[in-house]
Amino acid sequence: MAIEAAAALTVQFLAPHLVKGGIKVVQGASQQLGEKAKELYDALKERWAGDQFKEQILSRLEEDSQSPHRRRALQNLLEEEMEADAEFASTIRTITQGTTQIRGNQAIASGAGSVAVGGSVTNSFIKTEANSRNVSAQTIRDATIVTGDNNTVSYHHTLSAIKPEDINIQEVIFSLREVLSQLNAPRQTQIDNALAEAEAEAQKPEPNKDEVGLALERGLKYANQANEFGASIGKLKELLTPATVWLGSNWDNLWSYLS
Repeated sequence: MAIEAAAALTVQFLAPHLVKGGIKVVQGASQQLGEKAKELYDALKERWAGDQFKEQILSRLEEDSQSPHRRRALQNLLEEEMEADAEFASTIRTITQGTTQIRGNQAIASGAGSVAVGGSVTNSFIKTEANSRNVSAQTIRDATIVTGDNNTVSYHHTLSAIKPEDINIQEVIFSLREVLSQLNAPRQTQIDNALAEAEAEAQKPEPNKDEVGLALERGLKYANQANEFGASIGKLKELLTPATVWLGSNWDNLWSYLS
């Protein structure tokens, strides 16, 4: 299983079991699943003990395990850690391999390569691994599902319209900050300061969108100079879409820093 897929599976499995400060038993979950969740949680807590930034990513998900941005932040961190440490990647795969349970609209997938979605699948592409035919979801809509072996697929995805009022800009900025903080750019301090300013402004009861936009622009400008910036563009595009919708059309120029 690719690291990105393994990290996503890990987050999907762990998140429903999280509560502030630890692990809970999900209704309907077997004892084995509960034990696996605790084993995974303990492994992450032990590995990241003393690292304030990484501990914060996990603790924020404990506070809101349904937040897609907080889930993505943990997934990004896991991908980086697993890429850098093969032994850690093997440990995570061993814990999560074979079984996933997702809270909400319950979905369970068993066996390597299986896919489980606790709810609806919309505007998505899902491909199972070789020798697997298992896909589970409550509703599948406007999506491409591919099972089996040796398939070639061309998939074009057009994003549905997002309303500014539906966007949690604080979560978006936190995720942007998490991605950009990993660049080790020549002006990394300026990047971190710019994103901190954007985050502080976004937390105000009535944030000034232009102030947020200026701070994000400054951070992206410095980040664009980093050698590793290109490798982060995919993740940044996912986050810049809701950011620019919330900011308004005056800030579409932010996309120029990803070109």
